[in-house]
Amino acid sequence: MIERIFLPLYFFAIYAGFILPVPGTILAWREWMKREESSPTKAWRQIASLIALLVCTIGVALAIYTMAIKWSTEFHGGEHLVPSSWPISVGSWGSFPAIAVSVLAEGKLRKYLLVAAVGLFCFFNWTMGEAICFRVR
Repeated sequence: MIERIFLPLYFFAIYAGFILPVPGTILAWREWMKREESSPTKAWRQIASLIALLVCTIGVALAIYTMAIKWSTEFHGGEHLVPSSWPISVGSWGSFPAIAVSVLAEGKLRKYLLVAAVGLFCFFNWTMGEAICFRVR
């Protein structure tokens, strides 16, 4: 009975790590560009939005780097090679502040940043973490 609830959530978390970060960050950048034309908001919200946007962008770059390293070891027959755990560790710990700062962002930008930050959280804590754990076993 309990598997009917948690197994779909588990698979959602794994696939959300691949699906959510890149589109969320792209939409956040698009909203940031449109934001310049909209009404002014409080300065601290603009600063929080910019910080969250930069953290999510760096997180997506780190996720792409991690995937490239992981896939290159698989495609080149490196069964004994395991990707370094530092990008996963940095991404995992960095996703918490990304979510916290994204909550403080302004307007529609907040939604897109939260989608990207939650996607990064899922990616670094479940998607790549599980891939690395299964590879080591």
